[in-house]
Amino acid sequence: LATPRVRLYLTEDMIGAQLGGALKNVVAIACGMAEGTGWRRRVCGST
Repeated sequence: LATPRVRLYLTEDMIGAQLGGALKNVVAIACGMAEGTGWRRRVCGST
């Protein structure tokens, strides 16, 4: 599953992994809202 753009790591830090997953969803929603307002390049990058 690993590619030049995706790296997989094993961790024992379950709380950190869960918080990271939750934060990813918050950022994804914020980027979607920014895209809807036309601010995507300024907020989320140009990709």
